[in-house]
Amino acid sequence: MRKLLLLTAVLAAAATNAQFNDAGRFHASIGGAMGFHATKYYQKYTFNFFGNPVNVDTTTTDAAVTFTLPIELDYGVAKFMSLGLYIEPGSYVDSSATESNSVALMGIQPKFYLLNKDRIAILTSLQLGAAALHFVRDENGTVNDSDSRYLGFQWGLGAGMAVGFGDHVGLRFMTRYVNTSMPLRAAEVNGSSVDLDKYEAKLSTGGVLIQLSLCFRFGGD
Repeated sequence: MRKLLLLTAVLAAAATNAQFNDAGRFHASIGGAMGFHATKYYQKYTFNFFGNPVNVDTTTTDAAVTFTLPIELDYGVAKFMSLGLYIEPGSYVDSSATESNSVALMGIQPKFYLLNKDRIAILTSLQLGAAALHFVRDENGTVNDSDSRYLGFQWGLGAGMAVGFGDHVGLRFMTRYVNTSMPLRAAEVNGSSVDLDKYEAKLSTGGVLIQLSLCFRFGGD
């Protein structure tokens, strides 16, 4: 009887001390996210006027929607924190909705566990990395066909909740704010390269993403 009571007490203590994240624990997840973004597009043209360079710049605003596939790998460095990498490919659709646009986010991501129980966790995250965007515009053979590539800095903040359905599998729901600043790196119009010494552009975005991921966890104390 005493052995049974002792075993019960040990199991109860283990259940009480068990946590969703722990030092030495590996986390992996894959999911889907939908984002709504405000955008700002800056362009500057430089041309020669009787031997003098003249700059003409314009700024336009728009809105865009993204559909992405977040893939994340994390390692628990402490009970309250994990550190990992993320890559998030997907598509980008602006108001014209006529281009074939691909987008990708990638970088490092610490997560901080505000509530860290065995089957439930409330957490925040910070993302620091790069963003890439590829525009392909096909105007059915007209002189406006173009191919543009943007690459720049990206950062984000997130907050959400994770729920475990066992020792190794769970779901995580996150709401995230993502900000990007992507200068134009290369461009072609009808197969001819654009001289970026005479033309520059930058796309800046800021928006909110809703993300749902399937999570896996292994190891730890």
